Amino acid sequence: MEGRTMTSVKGGRKFWLAAMAGATLLAATVPGALAQDADADMLKEGRRVYVEGSCANCHGPKGAGGVSVDFPKGPNLRTSALDRQTMLDIISCGLPGTRMPGWLKGAYTEVSCFGEELGPIPSGVQVNGAFTLEELEALVTYIEKDFMRR
Repeated sequence: MEGRTMTSVKGGRKFWLAAMAGATLLAATVPGALAQDADADMLKEGRRVYVEGSCANCHGPKGAGGVSVDFPKGPNLRTSALDRQTMLDIISCGLPGTRMPGWLKGAYTEVSCFGEELGPIPSGVQVNGAFTLEELEALVTYIEKDFMRR
């Protein structure tokens, strides 16, 4: 009986050590896997917004600038030097004086744009207001990763 207990304890200890090693390995790989899943989800969401917002009409299907005769030729997103925040601001609030619309729900009226006080949408600015800030952040991530290769 004594030997049996020792064998069980030794076997239990081996099992415990193996389980701990497995848990350590899992803990080391899961955050990376979770981060990859989150990145993949964000890219998928950003791609969805690019398609639903018809961004390709002006910026082209691969972000290299549009070629449609019905829409203005938007800048090449692949060679853009805009930083993330500036790009998000322009996509969210539009670019005054151009045909680039704002896509953020509540832009100018509920969410301040370019540091201005809340109020009516300025003349010369078109706001479609179709997306949330989170959706537009995903869009910028998609543009950065897929087009700009950042």
